[in-house]
Amino acid sequence: RVIDDKTRVLVVEARPHWDSKFLLRTLRADTNMEVTSIFYINPDKTFAVVEQLSEDRSGPKTMLPGLQMPRTRDELRKYDCIFLGKDIDEVFASDELKLLQEYVSDDGGSVVFFRGKPYEGNSPELARIEPVRWGAGTLADTYFELTEEGKASPIFDYGSRGKASETIIRELPAMTSITR
Repeated sequence: RVIDDKTRVLVVEARPHWDSKFLLRTLRADTNMEVTSIFYINPDKTFAVVEQLSEDRSGPKTMLPGLQMPRTRDELRKYDCIFLGKDIDEVFASDELKLLQEYVSDDGGSVVFFRGKPYEGNSPELARIEPVRWGAGTLADTYFELTEEGKASPIFDYGSRGKASETIIRELPAMTSITR
């Protein structure tokens, strides 16, 4: 698919974290993306950065303290993809979350939960568009295992290493923590 326009991405965080910086750096490295990031500080204050780069990477980085979270369906439609961080239920009211759900289901918009479950407690609006079901708690010292699909995938074919793929995967260090 050939796209003449830049992909417009919105990154929304209510609880910014160090890893957000790396996501934004990666997104902004793509010259085909126009990245807007909005950090929710409190109900009266947001911090926004809109980066529109020219092909020679000399375009401006604009900080817009007056830019607010998208609150209408038309405002959501301005973006091709919306990345949601933590505590999004603090940023958007229930009716606005319903608009986000419609943005995905009716308008074909894309949403990425880039830091896991984006809310605490119960949010039926976000639960309807979540790609996974979150369990309670975490698992510690868990090792990877290949599924049947993984065993058949060429991505895990380490034939030249002299060991079976399953053996190599089992020899990897345990994960410190995995969210259920």
